[in-house]
Amino acid sequence: MKISPLHLIELPPMECSQEGVECRVQVGNCLDEGWVVPRYDAPGFPIVTAKVAAKRDDSGQFAPVLFITWRQLPDGSVFTLKGTEVRVVEMSTNHSVCVRYIFCNTLRTKKTVQGRWTFSLDRIVVIPNFKYQVFVTNLPKSDKGNCPMITNITVPERIWDTKVKWSVPKYKENGDLVITIEFEPEEFSDQYKVSICSPDLHPDAVYSTLPPVDNKPPFLRVNFTLEAWRINHCFLELVVS
Repeated sequence: MKISPLHLIELPPMECSQEGVECRVQVGNCLDEGWVVPRYDAPGFPIVTAKVAAKRDDSGQFAPVLFITWRQLPDGSVFTLKGTEVRVVEMSTNHSVCVRYIFCNTLRTKKTVQGRWTFSLDRIVVIPNFKYQVFVTNLPKSDKGNCPMITNITVPERIWDTKVKWSVPKYKENGDLVITIEFEPEEFSDQYKVSICSPDLHPDAVYSTLPPVDNKPPFLRVNFTLEAWRINHCFLELVVS
């Protein structure tokens, strides 16, 4: 029997509320029929994007997850929107995970340039080289012509295949060890955490960096300054997340 690894990261507890929306999370099989209404009472469809990203799972290890984002068009149907259902199916086993965001209040048109409500989900763990289908449906569903937004995704063997460069370590006059790390930022990435891990470092050396908004350089550069007398091991582990 082939056991599907498809599952949800449970910690910390999932939260979907935001300013203007009181929301609760419901995890289940999404097979109940209580969310079907006549077509004229159903909200419009969302705009969906989905990609593979990395996230720490419940054990603290990095795992590939689906990062799913959906936006609601600023039309009149937003007043009938009661929630959104996200279902991910592993195509080789037909196993699935279903998450619903249930809205506890009536949404209003946002007073912004875009006027779109935006929600996201990044808790569904997948595995490399497997194929998945992502179904996103607004609630309640229409009894006729109900077409969920479907996205097909194949998880790559490597989540992040960017170039990372280490400089040759050098010493300052005071005996500190300087290590320079350069890496190519990914599109749409908002922040990076760069860590140097070693049995000699407690805690690990960590540096957070933000890609510049304009004039994006081909590489981001991070400089670590370590006390050389603390480094007794020749092996240092680099983690970019």
